[in-house]
Amino acid sequence: MKKSKKILIKYFKKENEIDSLFKAVDKDSLKLFAEMMRDRYGS
Repeated sequence: MKKSKKILIKYFKKENEIDSLFKAVDKDSLKLFAEMMRDRYGS
């Protein structure tokens, strides 16, 4: 039981890291995408 608990905690830590990574990437890529669209369609 103890062993699986440790693994779970490790897994959740990794999940949070991945989640925050995606959030950071998402914001930057959305900004970039918006700029590209502005350049293309010139609003």
